[in-house]
Amino acid sequence: MKAASSDQNQKKKRPQGHTASVLDLSNLSSPAPKKAHKKILNDIQWPGSPHSNPEGSSHYGYQEYTPAQFPVANRFTEMMRMSALGILVVMVLNFGSVYSQGKSLRHDVVAASSEGVESITQSDSLNGTVLTNAALQFEEAEQSLWFLQSQGTALKQGTPSVESIPELLRAAQDLSSAAAGFMEFAVALKNPAQPLLSRQPVPRPSLTTPLLTSFEKHFQPAVLKVISANRVLQTAPLSVVPSTLQPELSRAKEEIAQLSELLILFNEAFPVMLQLLGSEHPQHYLVLLENNNELRPGGGFIGSYLLIDLNDGYLDELSFHDVYDVDGRFSEIIPPPEEIATLTDRWGLRDSNLSPDMSLSAQKAQWFLEKEGGPSTDHVITVDLETVRQLLAMIGPVAVEGLQKPLEADQFETVLSYIVESKLSGAESPKTIFNSFIPAVEAQLREGGEGFPLVGLISEMARQKHLALYSKQEDIQAFFERWGMAGKIVAPPANEDVLMVVSTSLGGNKSDAYLSQRVDHHTVLTQSGALLDTLTLTRQNNWSETEKEKVRELLGSYGFKAIDEEVMTILGAGTNVAGLRVYVPQGVSLQDVQGLSGTEVTVRHDEALGLDYFYFKSIVAPGEQQKITLTYELPFALSFQPLDEYRLQVFKQPGDRSTTFTKTTSVANTLNHYRSFPEEGVEEWNEGNQQHYTWSMPLTQDITVAQLWGK
Repeated sequence: MKAASSDQNQKKKRPQGHTASVLDLSNLSSPAPKKAHKKILNDIQWPGSPHSNPEGSSHYGYQEYTPAQFPVANRFTEMMRMSALGILVVMVLNFGSVYSQGKSLRHDVVAASSEGVESITQSDSLNGTVLTNAALQFEEAEQSLWFLQSQGTALKQGTPSVESIPELLRAAQDLSSAAAGFMEFAVALKNPAQPLLSRQPVPRPSLTTPLLTSFEKHFQPAVLKVISANRVLQTAPLSVVPSTLQPELSRAKEEIAQLSELLILFNEAFPVMLQLLGSEHPQHYLVLLENNNELRPGGGFIGSYLLIDLNDGYLDELSFHDVYDVDGRFSEIIPPPEEIATLTDRWGLRDSNLSPDMSLSAQKAQWFLEKEGGPSTDHVITVDLETVRQLLAMIGPVAVEGLQKPLEADQFETVLSYIVESKLSGAESPKTIFNSFIPAVEAQLREGGEGFPLVGLISEMARQKHLALYSKQEDIQAFFERWGMAGKIVAPPANEDVLMVVSTSLGGNKSDAYLSQRVDHHTVLTQSGALLDTLTLTRQNNWSETEKEKVRELLGSYGFKAIDEEVMTILGAGTNVAGLRVYVPQGVSLQDVQGLSGTEVTVRHDEALGLDYFYFKSIVAPGEQQKITLTYELPFALSFQPLDEYRLQVFKQPGDRSTTFTKTTSVANTLNHYRSFPEEGVEEWNEGNQQHYTWSMPLTQDITVAQLWGK
C-alpha cells in the first residue's frame, strides 16, 4: 500500500483549541450506569419490583450486567418521536379535568408538536418548505406552552399537586424546544453526509468540521434541555395529577428517562465517530474478512483483508488483498502454536486469530501484518460471512460482473467459495471476483441510502460476535468496549461459573457450514454447597446427498455445471475435524470423560483470559453425530450465609451460528430457591429428592444464568 501523499494528508485546520468534545454533563442528574456484578447480595437487584427478604430486612436479588450497545433504531427518528411522545404525555397531564380551558390548548400543542415531528420523520427529503413548516409548528407548540404556563397563578389552588404544574410546563417546553434542536441537527447533517466516505481529490472542503459545528450548536443544547426536563419529571410526584392520569405520568417518566440516557450515550459517541472519520488525523483501518464456515477461535479463517484510509470524512483508499500474498512473501519462520501445528509449519496473518477475545486476535493480526511488511494501522474491523449475508439481505441482491445473475444473501457464500476454490480466475489470482463484488456492494449500499439501518446491523452483528472493532488508541478502544463492540472477554470473579466452547477447524474445508452443535450444561448443587458440572457436547454433521444436490443446483443456476469432487469436499462434503477448547473456571477438577478416552482430553490454561480449558479433537463424518461428556468439580462452593448465588457466564464463540444451549440446575429439596434469572423460559419440576430448573435457547450472544439459594 502506498503512503498517502502530503497533499492528501493536508486538511483544513480547526481554530486552536477547537476539537471534538463531549458535553460536560457531570453536574446534571442522569440514569446511573449499571455496575458489574459484585458478590454482595445487598448490591444485587432483580428486575421488576422488590421482593421480600427471607431474613426480613434487606432486599435480595440480581440484575444482569450487559455492556452498552448502539441503539438499533434510527437515532434521529427515535429521538424526535420520543420527544414528541414526551410532549404528548405531559400535555395530556396538563391540568386534566382541573381546568377545561387546558383541554383545548393541550389539543393544539399535541397537534403542533406531532405535526412538526412527523414532517421530519416521514418526509422523503429534507427540503426548505418542509423545514419551514416544521419550524413554525414547533414555534406554535412553544407559544401554546408559554400561554399555559402563564395561567399557572390562576390555576393554583394551594395544593401540593397544583404547585408542580409550572415545572411540568417548563419541562414540556424544554422538550418541544429540544425536538426543534434535534431537527436542526438532523438537517445540518444532511448536506455534509452526502459526500461522506466518497473519493475526492484535494483541495476539498472539510466534511467533519460542519458536522462538529452542528453538533455543538444544535445537538448539545438540546441534550441539556431534555436532561433538564427529565430531572423535573422524575422529581414530580404522581399526585400532581388525578389518579386516572397517574399511569400516564409514570409512562412519561420512563420514556423521557430512556430518551435522556440515549442522548447522553450519543453525546459521548459522536465526537468519537468524527475522530474515526479522520477529523483530526488520517485514520488507517485493517478489515479482516473471515470465513466462519471454517471456524477459528477469533471468528473464521482469515482469507482476505481490506486496507482503508479515511481522512476528514473522505475515503482516500480501499484496497483488497489476498492473505496468501503477504504471508507468502514473509520468509521468517515463526513456529505455530501446538493446536494448529497440523495445519501449517509456520505462523502467519491467516492464522493469527487464535484467541476467542476478538480484541486480542485483532492485536495479533496487526502485529503480523506489520511484521510481514504491511502498513501500520490504527484500527481493526473483524467481519465474517454472516455480517455480509445480513448486509445483502438489507440492500438486496447485488449484480456482479461476470456472473449470470445477481448474488443473493443466502447464495453468495457458496457461489464465491466455489469461484475461489475452483481457481476460475487462475491459480495465481483466485480471488479476483472480490475486486468486482466489493465495489458492487459499496455502490448498492450508497444508492440505497441505508445509513441508519446499517448502524443497527453493525450493533446486532457485534452483539452476536460476527463483527468487532479494535483500536490501538486507548480512549477509542475503551469506547468500543463500553458500547459492546470490542468482542472482549472479561473473566468472571473466581466464585462464578463460566463456560465457553471454542472450535478450531483443522480439516481444511468449509464443513462448519453444515455442522450443528448442542451444548448441555448441568450443575448439581449439594446441601453442603458443593458444585458439580456435567457438560455434554453433541455435534452433528448435516452434510448429505440432498445437500450436495442443492449445491450443484445452485451453482448450475449461475452457469457452473461441472463441479469437481475435490472442490465439493472443500465446500462442505469433507469430514469435520476440529480442535475444541472448553473454557471453565481456573482450578476445576476433571472427574469423568465419556465419548473420548481420558488421555484424549488435556487440561490447559489461557493466561490472557485467566481461565482453564479442556482441549480435545472432534472428528465427525458427513451424516454422523458425536457426543462427548465431561464432568468436573468447581473450585468453589456456595456458603448460604444466609443466602448465596450460583451464577454462570456463557461466552459465545465468535463466528459461530449453529449452537443451541441448554442449562439445567439440580438442587436438593432441602435448599430453598428464592429467584432465577432469566425468569422467563425456565422449566421447573421435582423428581425424587431434587428440584430441577432448565433453560434452553440458541446461543447467539453471551448470556448469564443465575439463581439465589438458601437453607
